Amino acid sequence: MVRLKRIIGILLFCVLLCVLLTGCNSDNEKNYQSIEDFSNSQIGVLTGSSHESLARTTFPDADLVFFNSTTDMLISLEQGKIDCFLYEAPSLQAMLWDGADVGRVDEPLTQIANGFAFPQNEEIRHLQEEFNTFLQQAKTDGSIDQLKQKWLSNTEPTIHPDYKSLPGENGTIRLVVCSGSKPLIYRFEDQYTGFEIDLLTLFGQQYGYNFIIDDVSFNAVIAGIISGKYDMAAAALNITPEREESIDFSLPYSEFDIVLIIKNNIHPVIGCEVYVAPR
Repeated sequence: MVRLKRIIGILLFCVLLCVLLTGCNSDNEKNYQSIEDFSNSQIGVLTGSSHESLARTTFPDADLVFFNSTTDMLISLEQGKIDCFLYEAPSLQAMLWDGADVGRVDEPLTQIANGFAFPQNEEIRHLQEEFNTFLQQAKTDGSIDQLKQKWLSNTEPTIHPDYKSLPGENGTIRLVVCSGSKPLIYRFEDQYTGFEIDLLTLFGQQYGYNFIIDDVSFNAVIAGIISGKYDMAAAALNITPEREESIDFSLPYSEFDIVLIIKNNIHPVIGCEVYVAPR
């Protein structure tokens, strides 16, 4: 009798195990591995960014959740409140610097050029022309490649740009920034740093400018440039036709992949270890 009960128990356990294993492929769970798998997900987007139109076009049936900072999006992803968010690929490297448990979908959504913004104002046109000349030279002499090697590597740089010591013999640039786009532009202790600030520091050294910096929300960057309150903007800005209707851009300093940032455990590892979206 005892032996019979043991046999029955073993059989029941096997049945239960089979149910659990087959349940891994049920319709209520989703194994996210490609862009298409996020079609009905909750996707984070930075408010005011060019990522909104891309997200709406690529994921017409998804729920878009808007955030005012990258930090807020990252926290929501880690807490399972969103399934992914759109961002430039270099920012993933910076998140890994900070120990975030994130990854990316291998396939990029698109590739887009980044640049610096200027008001559509003839009085400031000379500054844009000087900066474009500087960018062309920096591409030719390898300065931009050196900065990419510095800021897009596996280790966060320890040497930061010394923009505060620029003498500014030829004038002061009113610079508006949004410092939440590490490694392109962010705050380190009491100073601004990152790829864009390093590039601007080289420009200031060569052309005799210094900077007064105002750090604002991403939405306020474009508004400040349109109004002419600022001479120049550095905010990891994507160059888009819509923005070019109201502001001017420098030549692109680089092109970056726009990718889906995801939890690091989003791909299946063993058996049923898949990411299940909270709905």
